[in-house]
Amino acid sequence: MLKGHSEIVANKNERKAAYNAGFIGSDKPAPANIDVAQHFVSEHKSMQGKKIIVFDDLFNKDDLDKLRAFIFKHGTYYYDDSDEGDNDSDNVQWIAGFEINDYIQSRLWNIMQQVCELLNARFPKLVYCFTVS
Repeated sequence: MLKGHSEIVANKNERKAAYNAGFIGSDKPAPANIDVAQHFVSEHKSMQGKKIIVFDDLFNKDDLDKLRAFIFKHGTYYYDDSDEGDNDSDNVQWIAGFEINDYIQSRLWNIMQQVCELLNARFPKLVYCFTVS
């Protein structure tokens, strides 16, 4: 069934309000120095020999629930097939984009940044953060 103009406008306004409300976790900063190593669970290797490091309980469950709900309701998804035929890919084809400038204001980024710093200390030049625009 086709949506009416008023329903389309209402959905657009709801999405705009959600984006303008601030990124998940931007209401309260994370502690400056989390003991990330304390959250380390295990280390594995992929079949291609790449390191896989597993951490647990780094993020607040409420933040993750809000992030999941926000992405499902307001995320902009697109298919990226640029890695087809590329055996050295991270195998990420479906992407839900969000504003990187909003993300770096959140405690989610604060925690992720500390994880990257720890991993860069252990594995120099093996940890990256990509921004796709």
